[in-house]
Amino acid sequence: MPIKEHLPEVFFSRGADCWGWGTWKSEWVRFNHDGLDLLDRLRKQDLLKAFDLDGAFPYSDMLREQIEGKNDSWAIRWHASAFLDNKLTLHPGKSLVSHIGNDGSGTHAGVSDIYDTNVATDQIIIGGPEVCETMATRQAIKAFYFSNRKTIRKRILLKIKNSSLIANVVKTFKRVLPSPIYNLLRNKIKKGLSFQGPFATWEDALKKSSGYDSEIILNHVAAATEKVISGVWVCERDSVGFNEIQYSWPVSSNILRAALKNDGRLNLIDFGGALGSSFFQNQEFLSDLKELNWCVVEQPSFVSKGKQQFQTSDLHFFSTIGECQKFLEHVDLILLSSVLQYLENPFDILDQVISVRPQTILIDLTIVCDDEGERVYIQNVPEQIYKTSYPVRPISESKLIEYFGLNGYSMRHRFNTLDFAALGSINSKFLGYTFERETYE
Repeated sequence: MPIKEHLPEVFFSRGADCWGWGTWKSEWVRFNHDGLDLLDRLRKQDLLKAFDLDGAFPYSDMLREQIEGKNDSWAIRWHASAFLDNKLTLHPGKSLVSHIGNDGSGTHAGVSDIYDTNVATDQIIIGGPEVCETMATRQAIKAFYFSNRKTIRKRILLKIKNSSLIANVVKTFKRVLPSPIYNLLRNKIKKGLSFQGPFATWEDALKKSSGYDSEIILNHVAAATEKVISGVWVCERDSVGFNEIQYSWPVSSNILRAALKNDGRLNLIDFGGALGSSFFQNQEFLSDLKELNWCVVEQPSFVSKGKQQFQTSDLHFFSTIGECQKFLEHVDLILLSSVLQYLENPFDILDQVISVRPQTILIDLTIVCDDEGERVYIQNVPEQIYKTSYPVRPISESKLIEYFGLNGYSMRHRFNTLDFAALGSINSKFLGYTFERETYE
């Protein structure tokens, strides 16, 4: 890299490199293929800051993205493997190679000249330096990366037309923008949702899609949940991991309100709750309750996986609402988050929900429309999450509210969800609702 400071003829740095590099078989055996294990070891040894050159370069983010399947880099795992073993790489003070991969033709990079440098023409004399990381050169490398942050906006504008780089743009915005502005931009930069249709019937859409019971979804969600439990992520949603929880405060506050009404005890049914996504997202608030029974109702494959790997004294898995009802003395709240639009007959499920007579019914992340927008589509999930598709049908908002009114529930809240955005392609939007029983029984 074109570092302005004078560097010694040769020097050592901790870790490994992948540009114009070489090693020995006896050292290559140290390569650890397991990115998750590497990240765990860096975290447990409190080495993340040092690994990231004190914040100068996001190596740990690259490792997380490899774990999440967003890149397939062996190089970041090689660097982490060597770094954890406190191994050193010998570098020349003047480059011996010219990197030509940033001309727009490469697979993993756009157009940039920040790595352009003059190749050494004189012989490099090896010998003399102490076998340890040289702090002066470490500082020079850090300064190079920090100084090039100033050009990041220009580089983003050059790359923005490449949709595969949107995730990197969002990550950069998150680092440099205040949270309210970042959250606003986050809603503007869509996650790649796309829709096909409309179709005449639900069955027609189902035949042309992967279906919601795809094993691909289960495997991704299970892997993501394991990372939450192990501490790699603080929460996940739709198998996407987060290092910072983006709370849905209407959901969290209504859950706690239901517990408060029952003297700090909560019996909750989470219909379509995957492997406990909402449970783990709100776990910080739930830990102080006197008693908690969080019951997830899901497809049989999810229930089996949940009981095998994730069930605890607080978190339980069932195949039907009826099974939950037998387990619980009473139900304080039923949560339906990102569910109704993916059911062929959503009001049949709501009939089951109503029959339990919970005090509160909380609906979140639901695609609603006007009466004329109730058409069947196929929703294609962005490939970076998991490659699948399934039928979806926006719910008529007026019919939804009328249904609850006829069954003795009044709408207490209507709120924007975390994914609040107009879905212009299907003339719909994400909303959430709180419905409360009008009389106590």
